[in-house]
Amino acid sequence: MKLNEQQLATLSSSKAVNEFLEHQKENITNLIKQSLAVGDIYRRENLQVACLIKIHFHYKYLLT
Repeated sequence: MKLNEQQLATLSSSKAVNEFLEHQKENITNLIKQSLAVGDIYRRENLQVACLIKIHFHYKYLLT
């Protein structure tokens, strides 16, 4: 989908962005918490970050 300048300006306005963030706040917070928890587990287990990213995306795919 290609947006014209007016559509892009409307979607990128501070009001639209703030509404989106407010509407998605719980989802964003949960994803951040999950990422931090998984990162902490990997740090404690001394695992590689590349594996963390791969497993995180697999986990996220399973949730959708």
